[in-house]
Amino acid sequence: LDVALPVASVLLVGVLAFAIVYPMRFETENRKNKRLRRIFERYGSEAVVQWILDAPGGLGLGGARRQMTILFCDIRDFTSLSEQLAPEEVVELLNEYFSRVCRPILNHHGLVDKFIGDAVMAVFGAPLPREDHARQAVMAAWEMQRELMGFRRWLDHRFPERGYGESFKVGIGLHTGHAVAGNIGFDKRTDFTVIGDAVNTASRIEGLTKEMGCGLLISVQTLKEAGEGIVRTGRTTELKVKGRVKPVRVFEVLSIVELK
Repeated sequence: LDVALPVASVLLVGVLAFAIVYPMRFETENRKNKRLRRIFERYGSEAVVQWILDAPGGLGLGGARRQMTILFCDIRDFTSLSEQLAPEEVVELLNEYFSRVCRPILNHHGLVDKFIGDAVMAVFGAPLPREDHARQAVMAAWEMQRELMGFRRWLDHRFPERGYGESFKVGIGLHTGHAVAGNIGFDKRTDFTVIGDAVNTASRIEGLTKEMGCGLLISVQTLKEAGEGIVRTGRTTELKVKGRVKPVRVFEVLSIVELK
């Protein structure tokens, strides 16, 4: 009996400690996941966010090479526009603009990789692999152009008599290829991003939209991966990209087939 009581006491203490500590750990992890979810939901769809939260050991440094579709969207002549506005008005304009053009990206399972000044870079097919990433990217880009109509009306309402709505234009470029997606940085600070030739090519395609005077250009790789009959194309040309032996053929997008 003298031995049994201390053992029972120890067991009781252990049970009580487990009963107290485990819920606390669970609550801490739950709060952490909620905080991470709030952070990542700003940039990715629900499926992407859940994939990140479920990743074994979290997202460490490094990345994985896979095929994906990269999207770049840039405001035309933004420097001259911003020079006419107060800094606070520029921030207000960009926040309204980003909230509108990023919505289709998230709705089509994309990830907003980063904002580069007034430009948006998004990726489809990473970190969550999707076989239809090119199709989703094309549909998102087309819907982004639709969102611009509402944004132009907002500009005219917010800045009447300045004519910003009519003159506001963007260029969108898409390319499909292999790239490395993963966390870049060091143990105290990391950023999820995509690196590779496909990123540079998508950026160059976006830049070509201004030269061609069109809103949306896609590479032949994106056109093929999106599927036959999905995109109705217009003008086409070849783009020479530094570091590439062969030029990249690009197509103007005139319309897409609405898919349910």
